[in-house]
Amino acid sequence: CIRAIITPVLNDLDGLKLSAESIGLSNGEFEHIIVDGNSTDGSYEYAIDLSSRSNTRVIKQRTHSIYGAFNEGLDESKGEYVIYLFCGDTMNIDTVKNLVKLYGQYDIIACSCTQRKDEGIKYYYRSERDEISVSSMSILLSSLIVKLDKYKIVSGYDDNFKISADVDCILKILKTACKIIYVDDIIVNMEEYGVSSDNYFKKIKEHTIIKYRHGSIVSAM
Repeated sequence: CIRAIITPVLNDLDGLKLSAESIGLSNGEFEHIIVDGNSTDGSYEYAIDLSSRSNTRVIKQRTHSIYGAFNEGLDESKGEYVIYLFCGDTMNIDTVKNLVKLYGQYDIIACSCTQRKDEGIKYYYRSERDEISVSSMSILLSSLIVKLDKYKIVSGYDDNFKISADVDCILKILKTACKIIYVDDIIVNMEEYGVSSDNYFKKIKEHTIIKYRHGSIVSAM
């Protein structure tokens, strides 16, 4: 296969169904890895049923954090490229296939996405956003297609971070000999995700640490 789609799940049966249905069946072009964090709502049993598909594998999460699940999915991946598809999000799989064929010489294909909001659908086009950097850390992880070997080079995600390890990881990858391209093709339609006030302050703290870690001392201050 040329791409791995990793879906972490914990007690989100409806979301898992929606995401899995958007992927459909593979003719060998991708694998779907579901990392279950010990669900008790039927998500695990549904995932096991899905594993009758030749392209779907299910693993029981051993670690206790979302980024631990990310890393466990990476360990199981065999695809050249990796995409994270979260429960409740839906993927435009044909667009993904076409982009990998077009831009296979790149390490990161930074695509576009939509997100459901109370006021309607919000569109996030890469041409309308700053390029990913320590000064612009809105990475939109679900819309990134990243080569597996790049994740391996930086040892995946630092799960000492609870909210922003994805930002840290992508910035580490960009520091390697990394070729990235930004495209306006929409590959994922995201659910609306809220951030509690407690997590908001954790995010600010972690972003400050990440800015400092990646050399932007003034920005961190």
